Amino acid sequence: DLYAAGGGPVRFARASLGEVPRVKGRAAEVKEVLVNLLENSRAALPRGGEVRIEAEPVEGEVELRVSDNGTGIPDDLLPRIFEPHFSTRSTGAGLGLAIVRRLVESWGGSVHAESAPGHGVTIRIRMAAWTGPAPDLPEAADGGGPPGGAAPRGDGSVRPP
Repeated sequence: DLYAAGGGPVRFARASLGEVPRVKGRAAEVKEVLVNLLENSRAALPRGGEVRIEAEPVEGEVELRVSDNGTGIPDDLLPRIFEPHFSTRSTGAGLGLAIVRRLVESWGGSVHAESAPGHGVTIRIRMAAWTGPAPDLPEAADGGGPPGGAAPRGDGSVRPP
């Protein structure tokens, strides 16, 4: 998909690396986390670029990565990006990444950021894999849930994008 971002097209791509299990989390909260991360990445691409979301099983958990090839974050600011009201932009309230951290940690997960100034940012989220019984719910025709979104389940689990 292409999305205009202040002057350039942004391509959003997603990939599942391996058989990705459902995760523990509320679907609406997982969606809020993804929207915040995708919007931050889109905003970091003033001349266009790519935002990539990947999901991969790792050591009994699921790792979600949202990466962009934007401007990156300077090393001295990187430790502060999850603080409430902190922003590297002049617009916005600086709450998006603070909300991401609060929600992810409320599920027992973790969130970390990596950046190379001039080469983009990767946000890594680790969430516990759902170990409960599999729900008997229909999936989207492609088997991956709604495009670009988390698929809610009736048992409290969520299938990542």
